[in-house]
Amino acid sequence: MSEQTLTKQAPDFLEMLAEHKYAQALEQIDQRLEQDPNDADLLAYKAGCHFEKGEHSLAKQVVRQALELNPIQEDALIIQGSLYQVEGDLERAFSSLQQAYQLNPSRPDLLFKIAQLYVERGALAQAIAIYQQMLRLDPYFAVAYRNLGVLYLETRQPELAIEALRQATAFNDTDSESRFELACLLFERDQFAAAIPYFQEVLYLSDEADSLHNLYLCYMQLEDYTEAANTMEIFIKAQPDSIDDCYYHLALAQFRQGQLSSALQNLKKSFGNDPLQSENQFLLGQIYQADQKPMLAKMAYGKVLKLEPEHEAAQLALASLSS
Repeated sequence: MSEQTLTKQAPDFLEMLAEHKYAQALEQIDQRLEQDPNDADLLAYKAGCHFEKGEHSLAKQVVRQALELNPIQEDALIIQGSLYQVEGDLERAFSSLQQAYQLNPSRPDLLFKIAQLYVERGALAQAIAIYQQMLRLDPYFAVAYRNLGVLYLETRQPELAIEALRQATAFNDTDSESRFELACLLFERDQFAAAIPYFQEVLYLSDEADSLHNLYLCYMQLEDYTEAANTMEIFIKAQPDSIDDCYYHLALAQFRQGQLSSALQNLKKSFGNDPLQSENQFLLGQIYQADQKPMLAKMAYGKVLKLEPEHEAAQLALASLSS
């Protein structure tokens, strides 16, 4: 049954399906089936409602009725394929979906399911091709772009992954996962300025603490130490029970800003987590050296070398103070 025909007959029924109100939609479908219990199209919609509600046994019964009445009912074949997929019977799932595809190769929702099956079977190249075919039919299908981006990553095509994830974020304003993956990809490729807006969007959409830490790293790489320090302060306030070496990172950003007193104060807080960490001692030496306290700086660098005798930066700093 075409969507146009259904719209004329039951606009409320279609609206309920579009809004995922499956229980209400079932009531209207059952009323119509009382008038015509052999309407295979309505039975297919009923099976779909049961499937979406997780009532797979009922869905299986109803889809069987629909296919007995009409063996080439597209929606019933698709639901049957989805049921087989849930059961782990990928071969029968693929067979049902292929039958539906032969009837109508231009359904984006069907192509999406076939692509997912290919992924489950480990046929990533075929899945990519199906997603590409699907997106030519429906270029605004955000989830397909996201899935395609993940597949490009798994097949080591990072540039294509970046483009697919950009599209996913463009067509879905609330997809924090795609934004986070895209930001991390850009960060890994040293595109720090490009990564920052996506990390910021993730923070707006979710409580993803890793985004704050990565945002800090981006600002440090761009030598924007003011923003780096501000970001780390936010992180510490947001995650008071899991700050680990955050005070060290805050102190490092403040040191790079030239805020030696604040840097020293926060670095001492970091010592509470690991007083013997060589990088803590090295930064302490840098702060004392910048603050014109060479004896204290020498002591700090000396402690670094006791912990790590091959620490080249500490060797050079100590040598410069001794010359």
